[in-house]
Amino acid sequence: MAEESSDLSSLNVAQINEILKKRGIKGFSKLNKQQKIERIIMDGYPNESLGVAKSSDKKDRSIKKDETSSEKKKRVLKLNEKLLKSIKMDDYNDIFNEHKEEMSSEDILKMFKSYIEEFIDSASNEEREFFIKKCGDAYTTLSYIRENKNSKLSSKSNEEVSKILSTYLMLKYETVNNKLISSARKHHAKLLKNKKEVLKFKNDDDSEDEEEDDDELEINLSKKLINSTKNRKNDDGDDDSNDEEIVYDEPNYNSE
Repeated sequence: MAEESSDLSSLNVAQINEILKKRGIKGFSKLNKQQKIERIIMDGYPNESLGVAKSSDKKDRSIKKDETSSEKKKRVLKLNEKLLKSIKMDDYNDIFNEHKEEMSSEDILKMFKSYIEEFIDSASNEEREFFIKKCGDAYTTLSYIRENKNSKLSSKSNEEVSKILSTYLMLKYETVNNKLISSARKHHAKLLKNKKEVLKFKNDDDSEDEEEDDDELEINLSKKLINSTKNRKNDDGDDDSNDEEIVYDEPNYNSE
């Protein structure tokens, strides 16, 4: 018992309290350190199985916990970033081209609505819950209930609730999908720029064609004028050559 007491004495008060809590020992708050150690020993547990790690063990366990959290973050990707990587902007070019000015965030999210709903449905429940928690689960739930008074979330399963709230977040808030909206606007601007360049090229091409048509018309008119002049000259020459010479008989004055 003296050896056990010595081992426990090397622990601080917080560690001893942790042992007491884990063993279900109550009424120790007013006891001093030594009295607490005696209560633990009297409880009949050997020192090595008291359920608490010493400072060095505690540090190792903390490192392991951090590694686990890091692995979980890598495994559970943020749904909004995963969504951005999965969308192919070119698939929506027809809709983009209908807008001659910059699209609003509402228009962009409306355009992607069907895809977002399918994407959320295919995500794992773990991913959805992680996403909702990162955005503020209590705030998200309250906001959704306020806007959808007949939603009756309490009657739905956890999986259904996670789908509903994840979809709501994706479609409702620009801040959640700011990267997606920014990417869509850049793609739209690129399409508009290309369209303007094509129109400019076409207009320049049409202008050149018009100039060529004008030149050709001028040449044709000149040719017609020259031909007309030649024809007139020829017509005048033919009249002179074909005119009959009129011969008048001289009067005979000696006949009388």
